[in-house]
Amino acid sequence: MIKIDLHIHGAPWENDWAAYRRSVWHAWRAGCEYIGISEHGPRFNHRAPYRSLYFCEFDRYFNTLDEIKLEFEGAAEVLTGFELDYNEWMVEHYRDLLPELPLDFVIGSVHTVKDWVMGVDGSFEESSLSGLDSAGVYEAYFEELMNAARTGLFDFIAHPDLVKRYLLRLGFANPANPAPIYQRAVEMLRACEVGIEINTRGLLTAAGEYYPNDDFLRECARAEIPLTIGSDSHDMVSAGLGVAEAVAHAWRIGFRQIHIWRKRERIALNI
Repeated sequence: MIKIDLHIHGAPWENDWAAYRRSVWHAWRAGCEYIGISEHGPRFNHRAPYRSLYFCEFDRYFNTLDEIKLEFEGAAEVLTGFELDYNEWMVEHYRDLLPELPLDFVIGSVHTVKDWVMGVDGSFEESSLSGLDSAGVYEAYFEELMNAARTGLFDFIAHPDLVKRYLLRLGFANPANPAPIYQRAVEMLRACEVGIEINTRGLLTAAGEYYPNDDFLRECARAEIPLTIGSDSHDMVSAGLGVAEAVAHAWRIGFRQIHIWRKRERIALNI
């Protein structure tokens, strides 16, 4: 069975720059043939307190990955990516920049819904979403996901139903019938030719399941949305873990291919 992990972070501001090599090594030891490093690019979001790459670190980032690619040549293919948080004001900054960068793929993600920064204590209660029920919050989150797809900036969307994790933290139950929301989101992904991932990190959180859940995945399989696999590793040792099980799960759901990207060109691989 083919094994890929296209969602790995080194977070050198928390670890060190050698974290990228150690992450690739762990993914290779887990049997991955295709290994994608996808560090958080500059967020352009004054509300988000989280660290990401600075522009002055770009050269070091790309040079580091070029060195790792040479070391692992013939053993595994190392691919260079970014994960970029979608918000409406980041689009203008990246529209012209991304084509100039030596990237194989770009992941889009939604961590902020309007003025709610998911994961920041107190942010929801202070936000314009605070009066909504869980269905309303889901609607708002997936609207942002669809806006991200519309930009044309991203090859695939990370953890497409991440909102469920933070609703649980807020004490909300999941919406009773999210199917219409999923269907609209999947149709937008198809129209924009944007893929998704099975993100195995969801298993390690309170969500207790992959991002996205099986209902969303079935809609994606029906619509032939391009699929890839990612561990979302931030700690080096979890790179590559669980990806074989995720590929097998994709097959059970109805997918027959998974995808990688080289120089922003999508490549299908048979499961």
